[in-house]
Amino acid sequence: MNLCELAKNLGIDTYPEDFEGIYNRLNGNNTAFFNKEEFDVFEREYGILGEYYPLVIEGAEQIKKDKELSLWLSVITEYYKIATKSEIDAVKIPERKTAGPDVIHIFPFLARINKTVEAYKAHGFSKEEICNTLELFHRVFVLTELAKGEPGYSSRYYNWSKLYSYCEIFDCGSFNFQFIKMPFHTMLLKNKLTEEFSVIMTVGKFNEEGLIFEEGFDSEEGSFTAEFSETDEEYVGHEAIGGYVCRELEKFKKSEWECVVKRLDEVISLHIPRDADLSPDAIDKSIEDGIKIIKERFSEYKPKLIFCSSWLLDPQLGELLDDGSKILGFANRFMRFPYASRRGKKGGFEFVFPSGREDNLEALPENTSLQRKLKQHYISGKSTVFVPGFMTDTIIYS
Repeated sequence: MNLCELAKNLGIDTYPEDFEGIYNRLNGNNTAFFNKEEFDVFEREYGILGEYYPLVIEGAEQIKKDKELSLWLSVITEYYKIATKSEIDAVKIPERKTAGPDVIHIFPFLARINKTVEAYKAHGFSKEEICNTLELFHRVFVLTELAKGEPGYSSRYYNWSKLYSYCEIFDCGSFNFQFIKMPFHTMLLKNKLTEEFSVIMTVGKFNEEGLIFEEGFDSEEGSFTAEFSETDEEYVGHEAIGGYVCRELEKFKKSEWECVVKRLDEVISLHIPRDADLSPDAIDKSIEDGIKIIKERFSEYKPKLIFCSSWLLDPQLGELLDDGSKILGFANRFMRFPYASRRGKKGGFEFVFPSGREDNLEALPENTSLQRKLKQHYISGKSTVFVPGFMTDTIIYS
């Protein structure tokens, strides 16, 4: 059986060119995806899997019984050892299930774990810091068990795990700090005299409310398309205030306003783990320490500021939570702009109701104030969405 036939049997239609050479070198070795003796040494030193390690071993043994699946996985893991992060985006893991625990998505990361450690070491991370960072792999087992009722390594965390595997993210205090390029069609301006900020949209169609227009749902009546222009003298665009885009065009003279960040500029994407401490002091310290790490250890990056896209920034939460809410205090530190309409969306649902089902809202737990309020919010037909925003008091590199 050649590689093309193997891929076809597993429902894979495309794969990287380098797979051919790896497949030939493996010469049928379907156990290369996991070297237990080698990883035993690593686990004893770093302990990243803890009580879930036996589950990984069991899963590996079950996968080996499927000759085709294990051979394909062996090709993938060998490729992970040599490929860049952008190259592994072309890798496809088959959906075929085995009799054992669902852990197939962790093996590519375990195969290159030594490279991951070396990358964090090269950026000045101590062994303790590396252990705390790689705790991500243990956390995925916990989250999978919360969501599915049994431990495993859910495929939903596969892309998230790539960031850690390739040292494109680090944890500090309450947050995860990810290096990215600004993905949205928007621009942050700063007044040179007053130092106030303004967010303007450079592309997009919006509904009457000022949110992203959704074809087939929003009415054309009242909708508008963003207009944007830039000359030597001024910027002209639609301002976004509190997460909503204004219909009226505004002019910003370059003699008075400067661009702080625009699409594809380097920024830090801030992620908020479950149960993060969002007290003002914890936020301040996490941001301060995180920026220090960025400047001292990641000289190859020059992020302009901190950016966040989260359900915690949805302006609707202001109607559900008390004024003294830590969530609102965190959200209000951002200049927000719209990303998507709210139709049928329940952004953040799995964070608040990790074992809940969207098709059985009445059965959702009410153990916390947030759970009680969001449950009623959803039952009444309303939604929540991920909303992006800029943290304007954290200019890192101008």
